[in-house]
Amino acid sequence: MKRYQTNTKAAKATSLDEDKAFYVKMDVRVNKEKPFTNPDFNQQMLADFMEVDLETFRQLVPRYKEADRTMDYIKSLRAEYAAKLLMEHSDYSIEDLASKCGFRNTEAFLSAFRFAYGITPTDYLNGMSQMFKKKVK
Repeated sequence: MKRYQTNTKAAKATSLDEDKAFYVKMDVRVNKEKPFTNPDFNQQMLADFMEVDLETFRQLVPRYKEADRTMDYIKSLRAEYAAKLLMEHSDYSIEDLASKCGFRNTEAFLSAFRFAYGITPTDYLNGMSQMFKKKVK
C-alpha cells in the first residue's frame, strides 16, 4: 500500500511540474507575442494560441479553469503592457493606450489599470517620472 502512495505522490509531483512548466512557457510566449492586444482574445483563443484544446488548457492551468479567471489574467497582461507603453510613449492618449492594449473602451482600460496598479495611468506616469527624476540627481 505504501508503495502505491509513493508512486501516486510522484505522479502528482510530475504533473504539477508539467503544469508549472506549461504556465511559465505560456506566460513567456504571451508576453513576447502579445496576442492579448486583440480585443476578442479570450480563454479559447489562449488555449488555441498555446496549441492545446480547451479542456487540456483547463487541466494544465487549473487557476484559469473558469473563463472569468482567464479574462482577469488577460486584463492584467493588458494593464502591464499599457504601463510599459505609457513609459515609452507618454504622449499617447488614454484612447490610444486602450486600443493598442486590446481594450474595447477607455472605461475597461481604466478599470483594469486601477485594479492592477491601484492608481490611474496619469498618476502612474507622474509617479514614475518623479522616481526617475530623483534617481538622476
